[in-house]
Amino acid sequence: MAINSEDIFTLANIIFTIGTVRLFLQVIKNRNTLKDFDFTGSVLTMIAILVMIVEFFSLRMYVSLLFILPIMAFWAFVSTCGFSQYLKRKMARGP
Repeated sequence: MAINSEDIFTLANIIFTIGTVRLFLQVIKNRNTLKDFDFTGSVLTMIAILVMIVEFFSLRMYVSLLFILPIMAFWAFVSTCGFSQYLKRKMARGP
């Protein structure tokens, strides 16, 4: 039985999903955890995951696609929270 690249991607996505769920649970417990997240880094991570989603779809790797969707949702949430905190800081400083 040979291991192919789809199996490796699926395994990696399962591990990413477990890690992301753990991060998400931590964020739910303490929303202040996000105050130190880098907004630009979060958006870049979200864009990279979006590219992976498109590629998984084009390669018909539906199991990997299924497991990467919660990861995308988490980073979209982090980016949205980071952007709202950025706006709050910007408005507090004034024009």
